[in-house]
Amino acid sequence: MIGLGRRLLLLPLLLLELLSLGVYMAYRPRGSPSEASLDWASHWGGEAREYARAMTLCDGYLYITGSTQSLGAGKSDVFLLKYSREGDLIWNQTWGGEDHDMGRAIATDGRYLYVVGLSYDGEESKAVLLKYDAEGCLLWFRLWGPSEGAIARGVATDGRGGVYVAGYIGGFMAQETRGFLLKYSVEGELLWSRSWGETGADYCWAVAVDDGVYVGGTSRAASYRTEISLAKFSFDGDLLWVRWWGAGVQNYGWGLTASRGRIYQVGFSQDADGDADVVLLCYDREGSLRYVSLWGWSREDYGWAVTAAGPYLYVVGHTLCPEPYQWSDALIVKCSREGELLWNRTWGGMGGDIARSVVAEGDHIYVAGITYGLLRGGQVFLAGYISPNRGSTPLSRLAAAASIVDALLLGLLLASEVARRR
Repeated sequence: MIGLGRRLLLLPLLLLELLSLGVYMAYRPRGSPSEASLDWASHWGGEAREYARAMTLCDGYLYITGSTQSLGAGKSDVFLLKYSREGDLIWNQTWGGEDHDMGRAIATDGRYLYVVGLSYDGEESKAVLLKYDAEGCLLWFRLWGPSEGAIARGVATDGRGGVYVAGYIGGFMAQETRGFLLKYSVEGELLWSRSWGETGADYCWAVAVDDGVYVGGTSRAASYRTEISLAKFSFDGDLLWVRWWGAGVQNYGWGLTASRGRIYQVGFSQDADGDADVVLLCYDREGSLRYVSLWGWSREDYGWAVTAAGPYLYVVGHTLCPEPYQWSDALIVKCSREGELLWNRTWGGMGGDIARSVVAEGDHIYVAGITYGLLRGGQVFLAGYISPNRGSTPLSRLAAAASIVDALLLGLLLASEVARRR
């Protein structure tokens, strides 16, 4: 028999072993990051046409903005949708006048929502910024633009009371455009404005905040060749640097995110025949290009948005279906932060589908866009995917190590008891 002293020593070892095993089981890696599965999908819209442009995640809920022709007061109105992470619609709101109003981007400061886009009264367009609370109540809105017109395409917050709006001056069907960047307070006061552009075709499609304000877009270079542009501003509006990149004849930068000291920009590059590949650019804070990733699976593949979550990046867009079909499927891509492709998935059916925005949290990926597969003019879709987004964590590694040490000590103690009895 094992003596009383050894039995008293075994008891805490056994308890520690069970505790370590429980912690490891709770925090162990589940599945492979190279796996992905569709969890659910939801749709929203009426009999006309709806188009989802952007999405954000705030306090456990998903918020989507875009334009609707089925609801609202005008020819098209801004919409704002609130969904649970299980795909249940909680509420929807619209905003607009008698003509065209469209939502283009959305951001959150953790409490409030900021939606940007355009408001067109039939003669000129203005950039619009709307502030909502989490219940869908409009708190205020602001219009901005010179006589040439303006369209807002990106919005970001800095966590210090600043709201940044990026877009281009030129309005509907403009032949010449210039980029602009505005800074507002959270109360809606315009603090400063900046504009730039020498080529006659400078478009700003996205804005992100890190150690400064990064504005991404497209600029026309010589011989009508377009390049992807990235500009960095200080929080006071000083232009710090500008970078351009181009591989094909036409290059377009659409999505932008900043995370862990890196700036990721996504778009597409087209050759002279019109064939397109998704392009992902990674810059550091000084503007040095760290890498370029190009992906293509069909004749035409387009990237529209990018987000970072954990050690991974997620890119969405659309891919052209093989002939003889003339529609597209939504495209979802997962890669490492170094640009190494892990998987790509497509989603959709007959009629065409385009993914325009993506957010991720933990093992969950949420994709929003437009689908034409419901035999209507176009509806919003929201899809939830599951893909493991973590490897072994420090806590799981510590628990595993403790479990091994406990097992060794327990084994030594039992071996000692066997030897003593002999």
